[in-house]
Amino acid sequence: MAGSPDTGLLLLVLLLLLAAAAASQTREMSSQCEADSRDLTEPGRNISLRTIRMLESWGQLPVSGLLEGNTVLLGNFDECLDAGGKYCLASVRLQHVSVQQDKGSASLGDPAWEARLQLSASGGGGVLRWAVCAPESCSADDAALLLRHKLQHLLPASGANDTAVDVPQSACSVAAAPPLAPKEWAFLSIMLVVCVVVIISTIFDLAVADRVGPQRDSIWLSFSARKNWCAIMSTSRAGFTSLHGLKFLSMAWVLLFHTNSVVIDTPAANSNHTLPSLMYDWTRIPLGNGGNLAVNTFFVASGLLLSFTFLRERACGRPFGLLGFYLHRYLRLTPPYAAVMWLYATVLPRLAAGPLWHEVAGPASYHCSHGWWRNLLYVNNYQRMQDMCMSHSWYLAADMQLYWVSPLVLWPMFRWPRLGRALLLMAVFGGTAAMFCVTFVHSLPWADLHGLADDESVRYLTVIYQPTYWRIVPYVTGMAVGWVLFSTRDNKCNASSVVISACWAASTGLALCSVYGLHLSYVRPYNRLEAAFFASLRPLAWSLSIAWVIYACEKGRAGPVKTFLSWNGFQPLAKLSYGAYLVQYIILFYDQGVTRTPISYGRYYVVHKMLGDMALTLPLAAIVSLAFEMPALNLDKALLRPGSKSTSEGNTTARDNQAFSADELRAPATRIEMALHPATAASARQTTSP
Repeated sequence: MAGSPDTGLLLLVLLLLLAAAAASQTREMSSQCEADSRDLTEPGRNISLRTIRMLESWGQLPVSGLLEGNTVLLGNFDECLDAGGKYCLASVRLQHVSVQQDKGSASLGDPAWEARLQLSASGGGGVLRWAVCAPESCSADDAALLLRHKLQHLLPASGANDTAVDVPQSACSVAAAPPLAPKEWAFLSIMLVVCVVVIISTIFDLAVADRVGPQRDSIWLSFSARKNWCAIMSTSRAGFTSLHGLKFLSMAWVLLFHTNSVVIDTPAANSNHTLPSLMYDWTRIPLGNGGNLAVNTFFVASGLLLSFTFLRERACGRPFGLLGFYLHRYLRLTPPYAAVMWLYATVLPRLAAGPLWHEVAGPASYHCSHGWWRNLLYVNNYQRMQDMCMSHSWYLAADMQLYWVSPLVLWPMFRWPRLGRALLLMAVFGGTAAMFCVTFVHSLPWADLHGLADDESVRYLTVIYQPTYWRIVPYVTGMAVGWVLFSTRDNKCNASSVVISACWAASTGLALCSVYGLHLSYVRPYNRLEAAFFASLRPLAWSLSIAWVIYACEKGRAGPVKTFLSWNGFQPLAKLSYGAYLVQYIILFYDQGVTRTPISYGRYYVVHKMLGDMALTLPLAAIVSLAFEMPALNLDKALLRPGSKSTSEGNTTARDNQAFSADELRAPATRIEMALHPATAASARQTTSP
């Protein structure tokens, strides 16, 4: 019986689909690539020196340490490009590979047989990264076919057919760089203009330095490298000098944490031992999980400086304008931030070349090209970290958002102190309770632990780590310390030595529990009640520990700790901490992207690399500060706040941690008392009046 027309049409479509699928499975490489690759695929042909160099550039088996985690066969990147080839790093997923061969025809001394044994031993679904050096005429798909051809000689037919080979276009590199895009020309042009302005301003400063006198805050000197460098290198013994040491040491700890995170993703000869060493060796806990605590130190310092400065300015009779309050903060932070972000979005992929460079720099540049507006609005912490422009910039967004809502607490602290104290306590307890509930309900881990599955790690970062509500506790704790220091600015801490020692012991205990308590999460079965308690109390414990250190230092009860943290050398370094935070990943990406051979992971390697990264990050941070951060502060003062104290005498974060003058800290007692406690001051004035 003849089929209906609809049935025939359906069969025709089905046959076409099957033919397309078969063609995709048996796809042949392009004719030009096939012609250029014959020397690589046909050993009997006359092989030139160029062909030898290309063959030598491939990832080779057998390789030492494959079963120890050395699963990235990087080959020789530079030799491949020098030979005129295209270097591609393929992903090879092995599925149930087995080796069947006559024992009498092979031995362990045979490299081909050893390669087959390694593939067989690692063929349980593992992924190899395999370098391919193909002719430039070959596409990424052609490179995958070349590697599959090689695997057919190493594996039996069944094993080769079960092996998936993937070569993304972004994983291929050639020697010739593409021409500059318009957005890259625009970035380079603006940077050139900035350089010219800095040079002109510096020359003007050198020419008129001895004649301008008190007019050194002129807009013509805002970009002067001489003036701004002097501001960075200047030191002062006034203000909260202990914060300089805390800021720089916290920045160093953040860099250590980020260095370790990048090193973990770098090809290593002992990758199988990396995570176990971080999870079960308690001495490595600060290395792998300390960055979160270091960031909380910054939140404590930000809250402290904000509340102290706000109360001081209100007590001295300075008016408060909400628009100016927000505008000055935005203008202080955004210019250097935007400059680094623009670099990410444009020329970052051109800064280096290496086996992993395009995989590292490409996505970073793409996300900044498409998501920059979230960063400029400081709301980027509410997207997945993997999709974020400058993934570490979540901190800037959270800090800015806390600054936006801070007047809701600052004004009551000034006008109605009891209400202000109540709001501070409510914020601390509310933030802690919210952390407990979220962790318990969602069965989240104790902290940002190593060894989490990818989906669990993404969920933790999105729900807990990045959002602003988790940072309320350290920020508000800092605001409370600032209020206490301002209220007791003329008083000494007269507590006994026993009380002071007990406070130091408690502070040390809280800090150690915050750092090393995570070790328990690796050696105990997961319990969401324990996880909720630790996750909610850890930020409070660390914040209280840091708060005591600051208070004791400023009240003269810290001894050598105060001497160390107040060392003058920390002041210039602390002024560069913002720039260092912005540019650190440029150095870290470079380290990872240009890796030519597998590393050997270990504590010494990470610390050694961090110190080298710090030595490279600080000069780059100084350039960003001189070209963008300091000029923005100078222009803010010259145009929007004329008459305020010069930033050349203070910190690069404007008046956040500036040297407070004696007149401002010791204003007339009646005036400050009336500002803080109007009723009490009025009563005292009536009692003492004639």
